[in-house]
Amino acid sequence: MPWCAYNEHVAFELGKRIGAPVATGALVQTGHVVSFASLAIQLAGVKLHNVPKRDLAKAIELYPDSCARILAFDYWIGNWDRGSNIKISVLGNALTCFAAFDHSHCLLSISNSPDESIKQLAAREPVPLAHPFESFVRLLPLSNALQRISDIPDYQIEDCCRTGTLFPEVPESIQAKLATALSVRREFLASLIWGS
Repeated sequence: MPWCAYNEHVAFELGKRIGAPVATGALVQTGHVVSFASLAIQLAGVKLHNVPKRDLAKAIELYPDSCARILAFDYWIGNWDRGSNIKISVLGNALTCFAAFDHSHCLLSISNSPDESIKQLAAREPVPLAHPFESFVRLLPLSNALQRISDIPDYQIEDCCRTGTLFPEVPESIQAKLATALSVRREFLASLIWGS
């Protein structure tokens, strides 16, 4: 996917705007290619693993707001590949960590082409069809997460999506369409999640 770095960058920027615990990353340019480099997700002295299914309830118990924000965020950006792409500490002590990573299968990569992906985002299609946290997340944190997305102004969504010519493989017309689709999707996001 030639727009993978664009997806990662936009997801990171949108996630920051709503307080979703997305892994930190940075754009790196080598020659004429721009890549998204995600930083290592670790705690000193603690080995972090991707969250296995058996620890989903524990993750909700320890990080109710983070889990709710990732659930809402993934439905907003159409991330159908969350799976276990989350690093957490389930030790329950002072060493806490919750970071979601890998946003390559969302935004422009939901379908076979960016245009088809944008159409899916703007339609009332539930992407993803299922999410690891949807059976466990609590009502109040999820309502708060949805409100955060609802409150983000259109100009901030555009600011995240419109990168100019930084990613030559993503024309500015596609960037503008994506920003519009995300603004539209924000309006019916709650019904997508509650209906799932």
